[in-house]
Amino acid sequence: MIPMMLDSVLQIVDAQPRRSAIQRSGDWLATRLAWSVLRWPRWSWVHRFNPRCPKVGDLLGLHGRCFTVMADDAARLDGLFVPARREARPRLPVVLAHGIVEVKELHARRARELSQRGHDVILFDTRAHGRSTGRHITFGVRERHDVKAVVDHAQRQGWIGDRVIAMGMSLGAGTMLQYAAIDPRVVGVVAIAPFADMASAVASYHRLIAPFLPWSWVCRGFDNACRQAGFAMAEASALEAMAKIKAPLLVVAAGRDVNLPPAQHAYRLAQAAGCDYCRVLTIDGATHFTLFRHRQPEMDRAVLAFCARISDI
Repeated sequence: MIPMMLDSVLQIVDAQPRRSAIQRSGDWLATRLAWSVLRWPRWSWVHRFNPRCPKVGDLLGLHGRCFTVMADDAARLDGLFVPARREARPRLPVVLAHGIVEVKELHARRARELSQRGHDVILFDTRAHGRSTGRHITFGVRERHDVKAVVDHAQRQGWIGDRVIAMGMSLGAGTMLQYAAIDPRVVGVVAIAPFADMASAVASYHRLIAPFLPWSWVCRGFDNACRQAGFAMAEASALEAMAKIKAPLLVVAAGRDVNLPPAQHAYRLAQAAGCDYCRVLTIDGATHFTLFRHRQPEMDRAVLAFCARISDI
């Protein structure tokens, strides 16, 4: 009897390290998966071969000027300044941030429309995108300071004054909300299909792409990857920034957005707004990507009217 009991105890003790090894292997795999997401934007260079993507030369045809800015951690940010049309009524400059796995050239049409209406426009590839360097993204934690560095550079060059309108799409929208909370030069924000915070954005894509994976496992992987990248997932929060933003806000949501559903993101952000003016515009027939990659006349009119109104204040 005693030898049998001892044997059972030894089996349990022996099994414990094996279970720990399996758990460690699972955590390693979850962390690698999270790292692949943080590094995924490096594939944005493929847009250079997209015949529908405008080229830098097309934007230079609008009398644009290329520039480069060094971020605090030595990442190089590639930007382009598009001046307002001379014959247009002068309005406030707009700094524009693209979405995940995009490049600044994809938003040439919006830059052209804003320029025609008197807005100077600053476009740039966010870190780890396009011609900018950087090993990975941080969902706004470092990017908000990158935007500030870009605006600082434009102001030192004399291209813009001390008031700007911040505009972003998807990842760029969440970043711009975080940026607006730290820079008093921002007097208006346009957030198109923004994410509320990194955790809820990851959760939304988890439900959409891989609901069969345990959420606790996925979350643990992102926590580990973010820690290795030098930031905490909780820091990447546009929702937390909302209470600190005093500038007027225009939040645009896609009614058929399954990537970042409005109820979990755009509407939550609007409810948390601490400013005096926050308008939510929902484009009923649009999806997350068609919202800013296809022409949306209602949204285009609202964005241009908002920017004109802010410029007149």
